[in-house]
Amino acid sequence: MGLSIPPQFQAEGFRFVKLGSSGEGLKKPFEFFWDSLTLEDARRRYAEELAAAGGDRSKSKRLQAGEPSKLTNYGVDDPTLLQHLQRGGNYGIFNGTGPNGAGLATLDADNLPRLAELVDLSLLPPTMEAGRRGEDGEPIPERRHFHYLSDLEGRHLLRDPETGEVLGDLRGTGGFQVVGPGSLHPSGAVVEVLEERPLATINGDELLRILSPVLEAKTDTDRAKLEGLTKKRPPTTTDKDPFGDVSILDVIDVTGFKESGGQFFGEHPIHGSETGHNLVVSPAKNSWWCGRHDTGGGPALWLAVEGRIIDCSEARSGALRGERFLQTLDYARSRGRIPDEDRGRGESSTEEARDLLETLEEKLSEDPDGWAADPDVKRALAAYRRRDAVGAEALLKRAGIKGALKAALLTDLKRIDDEDGDDEKGGRGPSMATRIVDLALASGASFWKSPEGEAFATVPNGGGHIENHPLKSKAVKTWLSGLLYHAEGKAPKGSAVADALAVLEGEATFKGETFPVFVRFAEYGDKFYLDLGGDDWRAVEIDSAGWRVISSEAVPVKFRRSKGITSLPDPESNGDLEDLRLVLNVPKGAPWVLVRAWLVQAFKPTGPYPVLIVDGEQGSGKSWLGRILRAVVDPNKSPLRRPPRNEHEMMIAGSNSWLQNYDNLSGLPPWLGDAICVMSTGGGMSTRELYTDSEEALFDIQRPVILNGIDALTTRGDLLDRAILLHLPRIEAEDRRTEKEILAEVERIRPGVLGAVLGVISSGLRELPNVRLESKPRMADFAEWVVACEGALGWKPGEFLAAFETNQNESKVALIENDMFAVSLMEFVDGLPDPEKGVTDTAGGLLSILEARSNITASSMPAGWPKTAKGAGNKLRRIIPALRAIGIEVEFKTGHRKVRLIEIKRHTASEKDSTASAPRVPPPDGPPAGDGDGVHGVHGGGHPLTLTLDENIEKRERGKEREKGEGKDRKSPPPSPPQPQDDGFGGVHGVHGGDTEAMAGDSGPEAYQSIADNLEETARREAERLEHGRTPEPKGRSSAESDRPKKELSATKKDTPGERPSLSEPALKDLLDESGEITPERYVAKVGGTLGTATRQLDLAVIAYGWDRRKIGFSVIYGPGVRA
Repeated sequence: MGLSIPPQFQAEGFRFVKLGSSGEGLKKPFEFFWDSLTLEDARRRYAEELAAAGGDRSKSKRLQAGEPSKLTNYGVDDPTLLQHLQRGGNYGIFNGTGPNGAGLATLDADNLPRLAELVDLSLLPPTMEAGRRGEDGEPIPERRHFHYLSDLEGRHLLRDPETGEVLGDLRGTGGFQVVGPGSLHPSGAVVEVLEERPLATINGDELLRILSPVLEAKTDTDRAKLEGLTKKRPPTTTDKDPFGDVSILDVIDVTGFKESGGQFFGEHPIHGSETGHNLVVSPAKNSWWCGRHDTGGGPALWLAVEGRIIDCSEARSGALRGERFLQTLDYARSRGRIPDEDRGRGESSTEEARDLLETLEEKLSEDPDGWAADPDVKRALAAYRRRDAVGAEALLKRAGIKGALKAALLTDLKRIDDEDGDDEKGGRGPSMATRIVDLALASGASFWKSPEGEAFATVPNGGGHIENHPLKSKAVKTWLSGLLYHAEGKAPKGSAVADALAVLEGEATFKGETFPVFVRFAEYGDKFYLDLGGDDWRAVEIDSAGWRVISSEAVPVKFRRSKGITSLPDPESNGDLEDLRLVLNVPKGAPWVLVRAWLVQAFKPTGPYPVLIVDGEQGSGKSWLGRILRAVVDPNKSPLRRPPRNEHEMMIAGSNSWLQNYDNLSGLPPWLGDAICVMSTGGGMSTRELYTDSEEALFDIQRPVILNGIDALTTRGDLLDRAILLHLPRIEAEDRRTEKEILAEVERIRPGVLGAVLGVISSGLRELPNVRLESKPRMADFAEWVVACEGALGWKPGEFLAAFETNQNESKVALIENDMFAVSLMEFVDGLPDPEKGVTDTAGGLLSILEARSNITASSMPAGWPKTAKGAGNKLRRIIPALRAIGIEVEFKTGHRKVRLIEIKRHTASEKDSTASAPRVPPPDGPPAGDGDGVHGVHGGGHPLTLTLDENIEKRERGKEREKGEGKDRKSPPPSPPQPQDDGFGGVHGVHGGDTEAMAGDSGPEAYQSIADNLEETARREAERLEHGRTPEPKGRSSAESDRPKKELSATKKDTPGERPSLSEPALKDLLDESGEITPERYVAKVGGTLGTATRQLDLAVIAYGWDRRKIGFSVIYGPGVRA
């Protein structure tokens, strides 16, 4: 729905501009020369800029756009503007434009309650008001737009005379605009009309007179003008404000906050949040705002709230006066937020301030007229002002010192400051910033840059080691302050440290060397390096000869530390990785093989890294597995994290820590799945650097990732191809341990486990040049590295590849089972008269067929089902590898008149790709060991989809033997389509299309053909094709008449005589819900395995135990019944 402009602005003469669509751009025009009211003026300005650039158009985007050909501000009925509004675009109203020669003037209030305290707003005529609403739906009282018709010129800043806080601004002519009502604000709220009134008319000088108490005086002329407008002269904030150099980001940790439009949104750390984003931090304004209380301000107010000096609801301008301000100073100094300039003399600055204030107020009461002329008062006032600039301003205001008298007094106070020993102001030596730079360069520190251009410093630490830090980090600022303090016994003042950092950044950027920067792991030459993360910055060096711990000075690479990183223990030799399995709920056999394979790859500085996807029911130890593996690889204060909210957050997290461990997921949105794929195999992104218009922040990372959850975490083949699937069994009650016991055991074994892994890594470096894989799977680099480590891990040759390939096959099976579209496609192919010949159609035609067969309509379309022909084509491309694994080949072709066609058919043995047999051949010494409970691979042994080709053929031949008596020449009907087990989008079950009547009336497993039967059918067809190649076809009989087993309703009983459920009836009853029923999904959650296996077991319960099976909607429900 488009936007509409309020009627107050629809008069002829108003001009409007188009604003951006995201972030801070929502408030800014995106077209060039929008502030030119005539085309001639726009072209003149363009020509002037081009001449100033020497004719080089590449110097600015304005010039690159070419000479203006039209105005970029619009009348209310301009089609260009109307089209922009119809699309929901933001708009701005051009200040200074309006009807009958009058222009729009806007009072933009950022702190209306404080503005009302300082200015008599009742003197302003009532007019139209616009603003935003807070989390509670009520208008935000601090933020308001007052719109007038006026002859006001220019833009005037409104500032609190006591604290210096910006309270808003006043805009008239001169190239300004204001966001129009109906537009979206960067905070996510809509700017609304709050007071529906006509636009009031007011003279510009009258506006300035009313607001003069808070107008910022910029020049001597401005000051004189203000003195003439009112007797109230606002005091100005001095450069002695103790909080003047404190950044809001130094006092509020915005780690984990969402960044939008240059602002950070997150949870209030003091009183929490119901929404998770009630605290807004604005670095550009150096301020914060609380959505719960509609309060906020600068760093001083935040420190007062943090120190419990005031409540968050009190955090407004004027809240810190007298004793509260002194308490805030005390708290800020105790937290190291501002330097205590008197600490070197052993005096308490706050106590001195109190004493000085008492003395000054006493003298003021004794002699109010001669107070400011008393030399003792001046000296005491200068000392007090150095300690409490805001308090000094308030004292001068109470004393009535203003105008020329105040100016003369401030001159005297500055002279006293110089006489008291401020050498740099007196010009008697190098500035403090210069002295800091000299001390830094003489300290032995080195200044360098990363390949991305970020400046770093390698600084010596008093503990006898060196450390690497970003040059603009708090650690470097603290180090520089310490250099000056230890050399001269004084703390830096004002902007001395910032000025010194600017010089050192130039040294790093233009004179320093370039080094890559690493987090936790690095590769240099033929060696690996592991940052232990301790205070002494030691590292482990690993090569083909072994491993050793080395000092920070001996590390040839540049590691950096981010917040949250914690230390690894000193590794110990003779450790055993089996100790790790004792605290992990990982079954022996293939699952434990794959966990160790993932672990040794996570210690490799270069990827790709398989994503470890862990599932299992509640109480299976999924989160603990992630915690413990992170403690071994990359310990962090926050070992488990919730998934990021966007790619930018994910890349920042990846650049600050090695292992990404996302906990308790319930599915993955497509963007997150794609981002994890990029992080797993390597990739990057770029985004605008904060507070700049053109600088980019670049990310290019490769990291190991762990995901865990109860549900199937993904149905995307591209992620499953890069993953290791690990299913954890439930931990029995007698095997459970307390968290304290587990942590103690992990700490005990960590040194030995770390040493054992390092030994394996060293062996891998030694053996890697000798590894040659005959057949390379997906993630071939990972496979080669693990094979190189196989000997040190005690595995038989080929044991890892067997487990890995089986796991990858299972992932393809899981993809098909959990995808409604793939199941429907498989039903369709198997229902063709000749599946091996297949069908050729367009993507749109194929989609229509599948929708008709599966009774899919627009209202019943499951999530993930393609909505368009293009979507169907893209979907097919993603699932081609999984379809190929179960014997279905998909090929994209170009037909007549370049029509895009899709050919789909069953595999034949003569085709080159024989992956229809799905699984690999076991290693020479037999299949991978199970876990003792029939577990094959990771998810469970005996899964019909993981049978070998020979096993499938043998099973099919046994079935053929039973059918010999039924006659060879009889045609068999095509196999009935398989019933989808789960579409992965909400537990949809049942056959869509086909014989629904038979399916609804039957209670046995005969009503559907499982995915496993499809694979067996593929194996049978391949065997028959091979046989046909050796034996000529009898005359008079076509290949279409080849024998196929009948798929009668009793086929399941015939093929599986005597087969019974794996659980007894009492055990199955223990799994029922409160209604005495169970679904395949509940079976998987309680027992494990796949939905296909669960459905098979429950259907067997119908046969063996006489249970009921009924279909409700798309769901199939089972429960105990009465035996016949």
